[in-house]
Amino acid sequence: MKNLIFTFLFLPVVAFSQRGLKLVSATSQRWSGGIPGNVGTNYSLDFVFSLKDSISIDSIYINNVAYATVNSNSASSNAYWFKNNKNHISLIVHESMVQCTYPVDGDTSKKQQKPTINMDGAALVVYHYKHKKKKLLVKSFVALPPLHYP
Repeated sequence: MKNLIFTFLFLPVVAFSQRGLKLVSATSQRWSGGIPGNVGTNYSLDFVFSLKDSISIDSIYINNVAYATVNSNSASSNAYWFKNNKNHISLIVHESMVQCTYPVDGDTSKKQQKPTINMDGAALVVYHYKHKKKKLLVKSFVALPPLHYP
């Protein structure tokens, strides 16, 4: 009887803590080729969420570099996300070894790197859930075999 009461008391806490974005898989795949010396890594993250929830992905930090994300079904930017079905989101990031930089005060000779963040994992996903910003730490990526383009 005590186990039954404990189960009913514990179950709502577990159900409540599992709301929001849940990571299903995270993979990385190094690539090289095309233009000589051009190398990088493709990252793919898959998430699920409750059908009741309204979720959108804001940004992702990988290797301490921030990538703003866009909602798109095609590779329209370096970081984009899309819903595969009603409760499944895929996030794709194309990281190139050529650093993106921003001009400072219109002077193209001086460059400034994207913002960085320190974290204890491989990536940090920032998303909107119920009109609030939330963070999800990705501990590690599963490495896929590298791609070599001609």
